[in-house]
Amino acid sequence: MEYDTAVIVFRHGTNDYSLWTVDLPRDMLREIQKSELVGHGELETVMENIPVIREDEDSSLAFLFRGADGVSLCMRTADEAFMEEHQHEGCSVRGDKELIMSEVMDLFQWQAPAMTM
Repeated sequence: MEYDTAVIVFRHGTNDYSLWTVDLPRDMLREIQKSELVGHGELETVMENIPVIREDEDSSLAFLFRGADGVSLCMRTADEAFMEEHQHEGCSVRGDKELIMSEVMDLFQWQAPAMTM
């Protein structure tokens, strides 16, 4: 099984974001990219369109994919099994939009653009 690094962003408030990077099966990420697209454009605009999560009840994950002509935002609800399996994997950072955008741009610099499905 082949893996790629998922770029997942949470929005906690107006200028409060966190970034979680975790290696997930490539097939899973392609499925998410094909079926869960909710936005595309410049990174800053896409980040503004990430919904604020409700910590006590929300299990939505905002996946970002680098494309040749911008960034795609794909939303996926994570079930309990997914979170249990992956919650201690990868790494995360929390900060304002500028910090998280900088981290995402650094990650995307090392990734090839996602294939158009």
